[in-house]
Amino acid sequence: PGMTVLEVAPGGGWWSEILAPYAKATGGKYYATGADLQNPETSEAAKKGRADFEARFAAKPDVYGQVQLVNFGKKSAPLPENTYDFVLVARSFHGWMGGGVTEKYLKDVHGALKPGGIFAIEQHRANPGTQDPKAESGYVTEAYVIEQVQKAGFELVDRSEINANAKDTKDHPFG
Repeated sequence: PGMTVLEVAPGGGWWSEILAPYAKATGGKYYATGADLQNPETSEAAKKGRADFEARFAAKPDVYGQVQLVNFGKKSAPLPENTYDFVLVARSFHGWMGGGVTEKYLKDVHGALKPGGIFAIEQHRANPGTQDPKAESGYVTEAYVIEQVQKAGFELVDRSEINANAKDTKDHPFG
């Protein structure tokens, strides 16, 4: 059997377009987090975003397989325990910081990852130095991400320069 993959906050689905077909082709399962439908405070816009994402991927099961969404948010119940072989968080860490949910979200992901599973983070990287705790620029220092992730119980196995961009002036916010 293939891997069970969870993409946290898939946004427009850039990684979903890769991960869902990969899971389908290898006999795995693809999950994405969506607006928390159990929370009465979840906005209509967030619910619509979740429904639109779901409909887009459900329209092509031959390509994406069965894409499943799980509730995720500031007040959501923990993710299903020991479920995922691979969890990806792409360009969301700064938003967690701004929303004051980093600790909760890392705890949720840690509990959901199978022993030996991989937790991958892609994030706009700030220059080394003091980290703004709200990450208002959208950039986060690598040291801060590693520190927070290790504090949540994860072990750093590797890091990569594959997306490093020497031309990034780091002066535009990502919100």
